[in-house]
Amino acid sequence: MTATAVTEVVVGNTRPTVTITVPDGGFFDFGDKIPYTVTVTDPEETTIDCSKVTVQTQLGHDSHAHPLDVYTGCSGLLATEADAGDGHGPGQNIYTVVTAQYTDGSAAGGVPALTGSTRAQLQPKSKEAEHFTTQSGIIVNDRATARAGKRLGEVDHNDWVAYGPVELRNVGSVTLGVTNGGLGGTIELRTGSPTGTLVGAATIGSTGGWDNPVSPTVTLTNKPAGTTTLYAKFVNAAQVGGTPDLLSLDWLRFNGAGVKQEPRGTLSLAANAASGTAPLTTTLTATATAPSGQSITDYAWDFGDNSAITHGAMLRSIAHSYPRKGTFTARVTTTYTSGETRSANLTITVN
Repeated sequence: MTATAVTEVVVGNTRPTVTITVPDGGFFDFGDKIPYTVTVTDPEETTIDCSKVTVQTQLGHDSHAHPLDVYTGCSGLLATEADAGDGHGPGQNIYTVVTAQYTDGSAAGGVPALTGSTRAQLQPKSKEAEHFTTQSGIIVNDRATARAGKRLGEVDHNDWVAYGPVELRNVGSVTLGVTNGGLGGTIELRTGSPTGTLVGAATIGSTGGWDNPVSPTVTLTNKPAGTTTLYAKFVNAAQVGGTPDLLSLDWLRFNGAGVKQEPRGTLSLAANAASGTAPLTTTLTATATAPSGQSITDYAWDFGDNSAITHGAMLRSIAHSYPRKGTFTARVTTTYTSGETRSANLTITVN
């Protein structure tokens, strides 16, 4: 019995090396416009023909991707899908993939042309906690009160979940959607490994029950340059025998411009009142302007307690009641006629 394997060896031509400025693991919101520059090096070509550079966006879903737009040239502006769902239901694991490729000219003597390429995966700023890359000790619970119907459970001391690839460029903080009907503990955000560099932490006390979310915002420090893996590690050395559970993580929100070209409009958020005793009813007011030649088409509100008013409501001001104590991150997002968005956060403290 025999088996044969064949490979082609090209002598006289070198595959071009392609790089793109869009970072692998960078963060974006659907509707963002993302600037890019492609660089090509090829030992056989003294001049790179930018008309032969092709950049494509794809909508990633779990482990596959759907092709979207194709761009030609060494630089430009990528438009991500304004409709994040694109036929996928709420809470799906969707993201954006960017690929760039270049095919060189064939060398003398009939040597074939070669194609070089690169790929970057962009992470949505709003991520369900259950869309982790790897984990240790965690299970995913179905829960009707969770933001997308699922959240992390069976959380014990030193358990962790990892998200990757991530690149924390222009991301200054992370908002955590979390509940605690158990012992409570600290969520440590670390890079590289569960014991890697600590970039932020939040201590979670009782929220009054497993279906009572809070949403503290953690400022990031000591951020590494380049692409890494982000770990959320759950810590409480006082836990004995794995009971009760420490807490439950529902979602994460990465705050900042990320990789996008920030639109020129302005947005600020104020509350009357931003703190008080439970039950606290506050009026949230957005002050916004649109970029020149555009208008605001939508105000989307997220109150940080798993309740929201999203899309289709031109509400510049809205009242919301927080019936129980906790730290909540309220958020307003304006959408412009271009499909681009701008967001602002505000901490609401209920005593």
